Amino acid sequence: MKRILTVLILCLFAVPSCLWAASGLELICDARTIANHLMDGDLQKALDISIECEDRILMNPNANFADQILKADYLVSAQILTAQGSFSKARDRLAKGKELRDNFLIPLADLQDTTEGYLLERSGETETAVNFYRKIAQSYALVRLGAIYLDQGHTDDAHRVIVDSLKYNPSDPAAHAILGEILEASDKSAALQEYKRALALATQGNPTVVALVYIEVGRAKRGIARLQQQ
Repeated sequence: MKRILTVLILCLFAVPSCLWAASGLELICDARTIANHLMDGDLQKALDISIECEDRILMNPNANFADQILKADYLVSAQILTAQGSFSKARDRLAKGKELRDNFLIPLADLQDTTEGYLLERSGETETAVNFYRKIAQSYALVRLGAIYLDQGHTDDAHRVIVDSLKYNPSDPAAHAILGEILEASDKSAALQEYKRALALATQGNPTVVALVYIEVGRAKRGIARLQQQ
């Protein structure tokens, strides 16, 4: 019990990044393997494990913070399904997640908003997604805007919002991966540094529950491979 309280106190300063560690969740779900598969682009393998996580907590409804853990699992699966283009299944997971309550110790509003915005992005409602993120004063929303601008070819706008996001959260591996891709055309050395920083940040400590972080870090792996071929 003492360990759980210690982890939860730390989580107040790093939510949702340490949710995996709270209440023995690392024993329920292999979060690191999910993260590794996402960085490698193996979305189906990551999804299979995420669904196993859902099933395990459904079989243990009396576990500590079961509702919050299951909500996080649903949202992770929803993000992976969105990346696969399975929008109907992703919306179903998102709806299930919204039905579950939050806990003031483990708030998941940011994760829920990111999932909702990502669904808008990938399902063709890009402008709606942009407006959605612009209303959210959080670093993760800036990262999503940067990803959208970069994919649209608006590199100056992408650079601006990613730099802003790193002022709020300098340890965000997704932001560094996106910044690396932005810099690749103009400064390959700086791009390589950002890619390596993204991978280093993504592979240390407990994985965040935001699947999108590791999906974006996949840019770093692909970027390093491109630069090594040149």
